[in-house]
Amino acid sequence: MEIYKLNKNEFNIGHVDDKHNIYAKYMDNDEVNIMKQCILKHWCDVTSLTSQCCALFHGAEDALKNILMYHRMKFQNIMMFNFCWDYYKQLGLCYQYNVVEIDSETDTPCCLSVKDMLLKLNDKSIVLLGLPNNPTGECLDLSVLETIIKQHTDSHFIFDCTYEEPCIFKNVFDRLYYNKNVTLIGSYSKFYGLPSLRFGFALNSNYMHIFDKYLGFNNNTFDVIYSVMNDYKYYKQNREEIHQFIENLNEYKNINIIKNGQPFVFARLNNSVNTNSMIDYIEKKTKCVLKYIVKDGATYVRISISSDPIIKKKCLEVLNMIDTYLDENK
Repeated sequence: MEIYKLNKNEFNIGHVDDKHNIYAKYMDNDEVNIMKQCILKHWCDVTSLTSQCCALFHGAEDALKNILMYHRMKFQNIMMFNFCWDYYKQLGLCYQYNVVEIDSETDTPCCLSVKDMLLKLNDKSIVLLGLPNNPTGECLDLSVLETIIKQHTDSHFIFDCTYEEPCIFKNVFDRLYYNKNVTLIGSYSKFYGLPSLRFGFALNSNYMHIFDKYLGFNNNTFDVIYSVMNDYKYYKQNREEIHQFIENLNEYKNINIIKNGQPFVFARLNNSVNTNSMIDYIEKKTKCVLKYIVKDGATYVRISISSDPIIKKKCLEVLNMIDTYLDENK
């Protein structure tokens, strides 16, 4: 048995198969910096940005946890939309922030109220917004965001953009990257439908260098990232097919499909039922796991979708079963 490398207080041994050896070592710092430069080049045309403006993480959630932990000593409050995934709130409480919830627009419960955000926003707050990584996929107008950011330089804005279309993310980056009080979180896992890849990143022109840690990425991961960067046209077409499928969905008696331009089906259920019982029934029958949230007594569900005909068929099966269940259990 040959011990051939000591790394991060770990050891690697010789393997009989090259497929195993791929996972027996980490990418070195030079290779990590090259990847960071490629990511920056992918999203912007500003050549002055260095690899220290970018940090790599094992998924977007890992990025968010590290960033919130870093800011905890400076900020006490964290603001977030009250129509957000529970893990946002749980992270805020876990890191002992005072969680301040931003209300919805009165007539459109899926939309964040900018007026309420400005009313509650004081100096030295973290503002965490899922744009569009929120239940609805809703985004705010960039011009409005830019104005708020410039008016509140003592606060720090974290935008979770993990579901955003790459070309739109590029536009967001170009407009916001120069603000030192803005951090953008992205994910190649989500951009390109590669959930098990677990490859996230964060961009900021001021403090990303503190996350310049030697992460355990292997060259398989990097090879996939380089590949999807070069195959953007294919993924763009794939995403357009998903959008078209959602646009063409029929109307349902008990389900209101919210069409938001995102690569998932999001719907409001029109009838009140025991949500846990319904979700449990649907998942057992269809073998599909549903993501859902309850707000103001209404249940919203989100269903993963793909351009694959089999997945489309399964999505329709789930929607039809939910519609029938609601009809029979009013």
